[in-house]
Amino acid sequence: MNIRRATAQDVKVVASLCHHVQEVHIQGRPDIFKPFDDEVLTEHMRLRLEAPDTIGFLGEADHQAVAYVMLAVIDKPASLYKHPEKYMEIDQISVHPDYQRRGYGELLTQYAMEFAKSIGISHVTLGVWAFNTNAIRFYERLGFTNQHTKMEIIL
Repeated sequence: MNIRRATAQDVKVVASLCHHVQEVHIQGRPDIFKPFDDEVLTEHMRLRLEAPDTIGFLGEADHQAVAYVMLAVIDKPASLYKHPEKYMEIDQISVHPDYQRRGYGELLTQYAMEFAKSIGISHVTLGVWAFNTNAIRFYERLGFTNQHTKMEIIL
């Protein structure tokens, strides 16, 4: 898989790849997640790809885009409770279903971690929903550990 920086010209393919992961979320928590309005999603992705604090990478195989990752550099000042923090968050990652289980997600994640190191970032975080057990196993296999747990009760 070839990995390159995503640009605003890639917005339609990134939006298309985002649909696949959104479907997983809709199936897992339809009370929270909803289908996209394509025009709104495309504009949202364009703004994200143009934002200075967001870095997108696109994975290509068989002469087409098959995966993407959106990264955000988070730089938090010290607070009453915490030391200052600078880290990278994997905000979104998606591999087209036809290309899953080929190692592309792992390659893209490793690329993101190497990129973080190259700009002096010491740790990478991500969020994953509890229902997404496949993703949780995938991230654990790559060495991610649970940093924080958010719990709920549905009344």
